[in-house]
Amino acid sequence: AQMMWPPMAAGNSSVQTAQCQELANAAWAFSTAGVREDPLFNELAKKAVRHLSDFKPQELSNIMWAFASNGFFREDFFVASAQTAQSMDLQPQQLA
Repeated sequence: AQMMWPPMAAGNSSVQTAQCQELANAAWAFSTAGVREDPLFNELAKKAVRHLSDFKPQELSNIMWAFASNGFFREDFFVASAQTAQSMDLQPQQLA
């Protein structure tokens, strides 16, 4: 059975209007709960890629961790995120 939380369902306006912290928190929450929702993660990643320059270091770290720990891979997201991370003044806890 596929589980999806309706307010953050893929294509839902909640994803489209979400701010960086909300994108990172949603990805983190689903990953921490062990929920793999590729359609939702794709929507979160697409939105994140368009706004990576607005992410704070902790938000970027959280969303990257969430996707990686859940086994979700979207090349454009990880390439752009890595480039963004290299331009940030990251602290050790944000690199773990």
